[in-house]
Amino acid sequence: MTVATVSRVCKQLLYNSNERTSDDQSLLSQSLSDCGYRGASSLESAAVGGAAHIVNFTTTQNIAGTCLLRKYYNVDGVPAYAGVSSEHSTVTAWGRKDETAAQRNTMKTFFGRKVACVVDSYDIWKSINDIFCGELKDIILQHKNKGGTLAIRPDSGDPKQVLLKCLDILGKEFGTEKNSKGYKVLPLFMKVLQADGINCQSLAAILKAMEDSGWASTNVVFGSGAALLQKVDRDTQKCAYKCSLAVIDGKEHEVFKQPITDPGKHSKRGRLALLYKNGVYTTVKASDCTTEKDHLEIVYENGRLLKDFNLEEIRERAQVTCVDTEILKSIEQDALQ
Repeated sequence: MTVATVSRVCKQLLYNSNERTSDDQSLLSQSLSDCGYRGASSLESAAVGGAAHIVNFTTTQNIAGTCLLRKYYNVDGVPAYAGVSSEHSTVTAWGRKDETAAQRNTMKTFFGRKVACVVDSYDIWKSINDIFCGELKDIILQHKNKGGTLAIRPDSGDPKQVLLKCLDILGKEFGTEKNSKGYKVLPLFMKVLQADGINCQSLAAILKAMEDSGWASTNVVFGSGAALLQKVDRDTQKCAYKCSLAVIDGKEHEVFKQPITDPGKHSKRGRLALLYKNGVYTTVKASDCTTEKDHLEIVYENGRLLKDFNLEEIRERAQVTCVDTEILKSIEQDALQ
């Protein structure tokens, strides 16, 4: 639940930024990838967290998450994909003096496909200016003509400063256009991939820095690893299972706690109902739900699975068509501190 919620808040941030700076929401579901598999505490936690992220996005590096969904959520085929991405050892194994050869090898091996190249193994600015905007520029343009895409991946330093400088260099060399909202857009085949240090707060700060500098949010795709799958616990969203009702001698008794030292730990009481209005779900006591529809369903009871949701049903409920402005405002304020 927590991973799915954090992932969805990131999607709302991206949706909101796209609305302000971009003409296109069509690639929203491809704009944040799960890169957390290798840092998870176990295969099981990687699978559960990875599956939760795929509720919101169709890009992932987490094979365990896709396998879980295929096994338990009636998924045929592959529910999320990833392009080819080099990583540091596939560059540094060639040695510093042969970095150009390493990058050329990646471009030729995956010619005409979707590929991302990490560029900060040594000197990021030399790599972008001399290699990708210099020696490999002709190959990159041929790659584009064959239907390929290229994402340049910085992976260190202050993301706001580094990313903006990457965009400026690539824009100067490969050109930009201005969209209907007045923001700069790189050629469609080219992106910057920011997958270092991404969480809700850093994402909000990066998107604001891009907007302030005149760049459309769709120029960048993101990845999140430890912050998505590991830097979470039940207190991240202040969420915990609590007993709210017990039947004793055939009578219902409300069960709750109400510590005077912490109002934030007051628990919900009694038999509950879930209302939906104007895009917002609200939990209330069932006795207060007289005319409106209760959206709670019994899924699992007394050892029996009564409702077997599939991934598409869950994804449909999780669609982002508007944003919770209060949540985003709070995150954006945190990002500025």
